[in-house]
Parts: sequence; C-alpha cells; structure tokens
Amino acid sequence: MAAPFRTLAQARDAARGANSGRAITIYLRGGVYDLEETFRLGREDGGRPSAPVRYAAYKNERVHLVGGRRISRFRTVSDPAVAARFDEAYREKIREADLAGVPDLGVIRAAGPAPSELFTGGQPMQLARWPNPSSPNQGWTRIAGIPGPDREDRIIYVGGRPRLKQWDRNPDVWMRGFWIYDWWDGLVPLQSIDHANQLLISAQPFVRAEMANQTSGKAINRNGSSVGQRYHVLNVLEELDEPGEYYIDRAAKKLYVWPGTGGLDDAYVSTLAGPIVRFEGASHIVFSGITFEYGRGNGIEIEGGESILIERSRISNLGGTGVTISGGRRHAIAHCEITGTGEGGATVQAGDKLTLEPAGHEIRDSDIHHYARLWLTYRPAVNVKGVGVTLVHNRFRHAPHAGVLLDGNDHRIEFNEFAHLCQISDDCGGFYSNGLNWTARGTVVRFNSFHDILGIGGKSQAPAVYLDDFASGTTVADNLFYRTMGVKIGGGRSNTVENNVFAECDPAISLDGRGLTWASASVTNQEPIRKQLREVRHDQPPYRARYPELMRLLDADPGVPRDNRINRNIFYGGKGWIRLAGEVDPSIVERNGNWMGRDPGFRNAAVDDYGLTDNAPVLATGFTRIPVEKIGPRPRGAAK
Repeated sequence: MAAPFRTLAQARDAARGANSGRAITIYLRGGVYDLEETFRLGREDGGRPSAPVRYAAYKNERVHLVGGRRISRFRTVSDPAVAARFDEAYREKIREADLAGVPDLGVIRAAGPAPSELFTGGQPMQLARWPNPSSPNQGWTRIAGIPGPDREDRIIYVGGRPRLKQWDRNPDVWMRGFWIYDWWDGLVPLQSIDHANQLLISAQPFVRAEMANQTSGKAINRNGSSVGQRYHVLNVLEELDEPGEYYIDRAAKKLYVWPGTGGLDDAYVSTLAGPIVRFEGASHIVFSGITFEYGRGNGIEIEGGESILIERSRISNLGGTGVTISGGRRHAIAHCEITGTGEGGATVQAGDKLTLEPAGHEIRDSDIHHYARLWLTYRPAVNVKGVGVTLVHNRFRHAPHAGVLLDGNDHRIEFNEFAHLCQISDDCGGFYSNGLNWTARGTVVRFNSFHDILGIGGKSQAPAVYLDDFASGTTVADNLFYRTMGVKIGGGRSNTVENNVFAECDPAISLDGRGLTWASASVTNQEPIRKQLREVRHDQPPYRARYPELMRLLDADPGVPRDNRINRNIFYGGKGWIRLAGEVDPSIVERNGNWMGRDPGFRNAAVDDYGLTDNAPVLATGFTRIPVEKIGPRPRGAAK
C-alpha cells in the first residue's frame, strides 16, 4: 500500500491522473484538517455516471474539514486597564487568548463574509451584547422614540443602563434590530451616543430604502412604524457579562471570553472567508461521512456540473450558508445535518424557467435546524428558486424565520416535518412562497407535517403554509397541521387545498382578496404582469400546455382570487376553520366535502397522533389516509 498523501490537494491531483473510467475512492483518516484556503474541485476532478470519485471517511472515522484556527492557551486578563472594564463581581471569570497568529479576523459588516467567531465544544458562542439572551425580554430592548421623520440615523433609547456611558470607548459597535417591521431585520453601525438626549446615532440610516405602500404609492411613515420595535447592541467589551459571551479586539488581536458550561475545550476561531469546499463545473463526485465546520463563509458551494452528492455529513458552525447550489443538474444532499449556520441551511437556484426543464436537485433525509444565527430573516433552512427541485423526507426546525422559501415552478415538497419555525418573526411562514410572479406555479406541497409554528411569543401571524402576494397554482394536499395557523392564501389564484388534517389551528385556512384592497396597485397596472407573461412566452409551448390558466389571466380582474379549491379537509378543534376576508365573494371559492368539528377517527389526538384508525368514519367520505408514519428523515439505507 502506498504511503498516504499529506494534503487533500495532493490526493485530488493524483486522482486526476488515475481517472480512466474506474471508480476512485479517496479515504480520509480520522482527524482535523485545517484548511487555510478553499478546497476546489473542477471539471478535471470528476468521475463518470457509473464511476464517481468519492471522498470518504475511512471506516467511519471522524473527519473534520475545518476553516478555523484552534485556540488552546487561555489565561486571566493580563492588561489591568482591560480588566478594569469588567464588573468586579465577575472580572476573575473572564479569560483571554492571543490571536496574533490568526492572519485574518475579518470585520463585522452588513453584508459579505461573517467576521471571525468563537466556537467551543462544537457550539457557537455569543458575541458580547446587550440585552443578554438570558434576560426576561429574551435579548431585546425597544425603541423608545424617534426624534423626527427626517432623522433616520438616530433613535431614542430607554435610560438606566449603568454601563452605557462606557460604550463610547468601543471602536466597532453594531446594532441589530427589526427597525420597522417584525419580518425584516437589519444590522447598522453605531457611530456615536448623545447621552444628554438619549440618542443612539448610526453611521447610516437605519433603513436605507423605504417600502412604498402598495395602494397609495406613498412612503410608509417611519416615525410611526419604528417606535416600540426591537433591537439589541453587539460587540461591546463591557457587555461581556455572562457565561458563553466573547469579544474580539481586532486591533490588539486578543480574544476575551467568559467560558460557558462546556468550558474552553475544543475552542476554535473561524478564519476562512471563502467556502470550505467549492465545486466548479465538476460532476460525479461524492463526499461521504465528513464534517465541514468553522468557516466564516459558506460550507459547500456547487456551481454547474452534474450529480454531486454530499451524504452522511455534518455541515455546521459557519458564518454563511451550509450548502449553495447554482445551476447544474441532479445534485443531492442526503442524510446530512446542517446546523449552527450564520445564514441559511441551503440555497438551490437551478432549472430552466423558459423551457421548464427541471434541475433535478434533491435535498433528502436531512435535519436542518438552529440556523440563521447572524441574519434572522429570509435565511431559511432551504431557499429554492428555479424549476424542478425536490425536498423530501427532511426535518426543518427551530429557527427565527421560515423553513422553506420558494420561488419558481414545479417543485416537490414532500414527507418533510416543519416545526418550531418563525420563532422571533412575523408575517412569514413555515413554508413560504414569495409571490408577485404570476408565472411561478406547479409546486406540490404533499405528505408533510407542520406543527408548533406560532410566531413571536406564539401570538403573531406565522402561517404554516403562506402563499403570499398572489402566489398561484400551488397544490397543498395530504398534509398534517396542528398547533399552528394553517394555510394562508394571499390573494392568489388556482390554489388547491385538499385532503389535509387541521387540528387546533387558528385559523385553519384563510383567503384574502388583497388585489381588491390594500395591494390593488400591484394588479391595476397590468404592464408588469404582461411583462412576466412575455418573458416566458406563456402563449407558446411548454407554458400554453402546462399552465393554460395563464392564457385567461388578464381576461378578468386579476385581483379577484378566482379558482381556489378547498375540498375534503378535516377541521378539528381550533378557532375558525375557513376564514374568507370580507372582500372575497364566497361563491368563487370551491368548498366541498370538508369534515368539520367532531372526531374523524384519530388514533390518539391527545398525544398528537393524528393518524386514522382503520374504521375512522371520515374514510367513508372519500378522505384519503395520510401516511404520517413516513414523514421525516428515513434511516440510512432506506429506498429513495
């Protein structure tokens, strides 16, 4: 047996010369591989359909591809001037480490690669902030006031913070907030503090671009919208005041941390700004049984190519997104765990919008959870754009915003569990279709479960399935919904909601006619809609045959939510089953065969077992049994 290669790059280059139609496996022995630059694979590094190139952990040994630097030498704070900035009650608990050997710590910014972060015991630590996440308000304070509508760079803060006057000595303080709406967060730098007038003054406007009111076209009054909104302050040394918090002095290259419950074993600072692995036009490559972690950017980037498979792997503790797929065909993420990412779990943008040729990409049998640490909104477990992407047998859970954001055509969302989503945001959904594109349709949401999606504090608007802003042509069938707001149709057409179970939902289904009221400007001017239709040549194949309803879209007022069907659903418990907004004519909504109120024959609703017994009375009405036992990730080795 030949001696092992010293680096991944050497093994990759050797495989190029050996690849003559045979399957090749490059085994990685257990251990940590510190990467100071992205590991890149191109067209010349791929295999063939029947003979892929595999990178695999040897005999299931633990293999880590790491984009960070391990930190092992911690001590008490050496500089008395720095130590004096901590409260005497806990000053001795703070530890410091020298980062002089780390070449690039990055910077905090509103976009781009994340700065270096600290991870210990395989978990992300909290950048020093006020208020603390452990506080009664769960890490937020409120905007007390706005000096005036023309002062968009300042807010009035609530007084009484003892250490606030010490913030001035910090050079790089930032504020994250839901500055106007509870569905959009933003990060802005703190420039100065006017202590006399209790003002926090930003280096830029808190909101750069006002959203226009869709009915009047006038800018929304920021002064009226912002008072009472949530925010917190980050990167303040004096606010390093509880276990698990840290601060990096980039000028002095010093790390300060109050160790959490896991201590400081296995401490890493993320350093790599680019992805850990990047595929550029590569095809027929498999990565199996590997952990990708501790980078400042994305974990894995796949651009173009065909049949890249990432399987049985863990992608975690990153500043960016776990996996990004752009273009290409038939790539797959299977039996993976994605967690601890600063942004989303995965993004997939592929397929041909004009020809409706599907991308064929799949994310299957994976658990994507506790993501969107640094950007709290619009960084979902999976962001899907394009044509023909499949998400099947996954679990999407525990996140501040959506589970799946979707745009495009003919996607399949099946056998997934959506749970504990939209935890700190409003006006979003467990599954959220972006809307405002009348040619995006053909998606099927089937055989999924949606539960415990309740919005901020369990009280705000967070539908399990949200077809927002005229999203149309979506089928929502054979799903289980419980303890959530069920399906919201936001003014769209040709949506089908049938054969679903809604238990303890408030409401189960809602439908509005926003194109007739507050969003009428979106449809009164029909030129944007005509432009969308022209761009895909809706009157020619394949659109004419695949979506014939587009031929009739402008024959009558598109603001009227026509051709929606709500049939053969079970409604059990909850408040309000089918809620139609006042502007919606009930006669245009098809509603047949729905079971309302009494127990349809659940096996044991008291323990959330909403499967049907063999003699369930609802089965006699034509309702089809939902295979709830098959929802979620399947064991490894199960059939696709």
